[in-house]
Amino acid sequence: ISVQVGQTPQGWNGSIFNMIENLSNSIMVPIAGVILAIVMTVDLIQMIADKNNLHDVDTWMIFKWVFKSAAAILIVTNTWNIVMGVFDMAQSVVAQAAGIINSD
Repeated sequence: ISVQVGQTPQGWNGSIFNMIENLSNSIMVPIAGVILAIVMTVDLIQMIADKNNLHDVDTWMIFKWVFKSAAAILIVTNTWNIVMGVFDMAQSVVAQAAGIINSD
């Protein structure tokens, strides 16, 4: 059973893997980008409105907003790599546990 569980998604069914990767890159990432743009714009507007139209805004607030935006963009653009990293980590755990499972 460890051989079947330890397969990579591409090794299990390459055509479905490629289809899901294409859907993720061509549909999901742009939709997530639009949602992220809306959320970050609303956050910026609320931040400016709360501080009396830039009268009391400190530079650290702008830097914080830029950092949050950059982190969110980084996560959205690398979603596929993150998911595949989780699969690779799980495959490594299964491969290491295979010796324990087979010896019992």
